Amino acid sequence: MNGMIELTRQPLNPEAVTALVRRDANGAVVTFLGATRDFAEGKPVAQLEYEAYEPMALKKLEEIRQELRAEFGVADVAIAHRLGPVDIGQISLVVAIAAPHRKEAFLACHAAVDRLKEIVPIWKKETFVDGGDHWVACESHEFAAEPPAALTAAAADRNGDPAAEKESHLAEKFTRRRQEEWEHGLILPGTTVGGEVGTFSTDFVLWNADQTVSRSLNGLVDTGASYTMIPASILEDLGIERKQTQTFQLADGSRRSYGLGFAEMELEGQRGWVHVIFGPENNRILIGALALEVFALAADAKYRRLIPAVLTL
Repeated sequence: MNGMIELTRQPLNPEAVTALVRRDANGAVVTFLGATRDFAEGKPVAQLEYEAYEPMALKKLEEIRQELRAEFGVADVAIAHRLGPVDIGQISLVVAIAAPHRKEAFLACHAAVDRLKEIVPIWKKETFVDGGDHWVACESHEFAAEPPAALTAAAADRNGDPAAEKESHLAEKFTRRRQEEWEHGLILPGTTVGGEVGTFSTDFVLWNADQTVSRSLNGLVDTGASYTMIPASILEDLGIERKQTQTFQLADGSRRSYGLGFAEMELEGQRGWVHVIFGPENNRILIGALALEVFALAADAKYRRLIPAVLTL
């Protein structure tokens, strides 16, 4: 099995990474490059910055290589991810896959990128030209800012002022997504079937960063909330770190700041990295929509259970 996995703070060389998977038995080589674009969230971007829990990230990257080999029969896989600041136009990710035939190479490369965003503990900080910035979990970036019910769509900017135009855009996106669910027969991850929000409890396991300690918990499924909220003492006992403090607008219009981090959750027999809020001690544990999206699950309100997110056409 040729190739490698790498986390580095040095500029990436796509040609060198690709060369690691090339050999005479392979008739197809597919290379994906992820680069910093100059616009995100409706604003011009100045720079990205990546941070990782490196021991676990390397372990998860190796898991991805083994998964690709088992599913697609590709033996030659190279994945290199840059950490630290990455300027506009620079490359942050190189995935190179080689296989005897092009179909397996293309499918494996697509799967590798998707899987990396789902399970590898790497976080991205977007810094905007206007001076604002925020951290995003790569594994849930697509849905990371959708509007919840208990904690509304947009977190405040660093100075505490909400971005009204961003709230409007996200609310429109959320509405379109709900319309697609009902009009086209979709059961989308993080949504509820048979009710507005999920209101039942379920068991799950939370792990510490190096997977040596776990805790069995029970939480209320709440697809109206984006984030999973767990009492701070539980997260601290597991050694889970606050990555940032973020201010949210609550349903009653008030604002409150919470610590925000990432933890590995086991839910319905699957493991994945999810956002967690360091909540008050007297609050019930809530499992939010973003966690369900990580596991491709939806809430069945009628039968009070979690179900796979699938097409129902």
